[in-house]
Amino acid sequence: MSYEEDEDLDGFDPVTPHPARLWDYWLGGKDHYEADRALGKRIAEVFPGVVDLGRWRRQFMIRAVRYLVEEAGIRQFVDVGAGLPCITNTHEVAQHYAPGARVVYVDNDPLVVMHGRALLTDAGCHVVAADLAAPRVLVEETVPLLEADRPVGVLMCGVLPHLGDDALARSVVAEVMAGMPPGSHLALSHITAVSKPELMQQVARLWNRRARPLIKLRLPRTIGRFLDGLAVVEPGLVPTCRWRQDGHVLQAGDVDEWAAVARK
Repeated sequence: MSYEEDEDLDGFDPVTPHPARLWDYWLGGKDHYEADRALGKRIAEVFPGVVDLGRWRRQFMIRAVRYLVEEAGIRQFVDVGAGLPCITNTHEVAQHYAPGARVVYVDNDPLVVMHGRALLTDAGCHVVAADLAAPRVLVEETVPLLEADRPVGVLMCGVLPHLGDDALARSVVAEVMAGMPPGSHLALSHITAVSKPELMQQVARLWNRRARPLIKLRLPRTIGRFLDGLAVVEPGLVPTCRWRQDGHVLQAGDVDEWAAVARK
């Protein structure tokens, strides 16, 4: 694994809940703090389905990576907003289907970067500190770690809700994908408020009172605009539980997170 020696890990804040540590708490990890546990417990009391939402997001990532490897021929990935290392990390999925696949993990949380560099020792992994809100820097930091003439699978699973301005989110996606080679793909998922709008709005309010970065719920039609200029593959933009799921699927409204894969 590569270590970017000049990276500054100052600015770590254990008092303010952070998405990576909240999801670590909900999914049974150990890399979180009291502030994360307190907010995570409160949100789970209001919305017990938060754990299932996270599991379906993870399952979407697994299915998307498998599709990108087996059907799109992708052998290198950029995982934006990767979060803390856990079971079934992106590189493990990719290398299961394509030994030698490489993955660049990107996150703006110093704890995530520190743990990633300590734990992800696979030769095909890099961990980069960058912020999705600065797409030019993100591209500059990641592309040199990849083969320039081969397509890339860009993963943005659950990260776009932290960009509160719709126009900014669209421009960020467009700029990141513009910096990737032809044939690259984007896999994204985004929390919504379709099936349980009042409940999800309550969850968002709880989150935004205490956690940073803030979170914004969006309707599928707005999420779909982030894919403008890309060719969306079947089955299109659907709930995470319905994206190329082979076995049992929930009803469309049972998961308030939607997902899609699209080709540049």
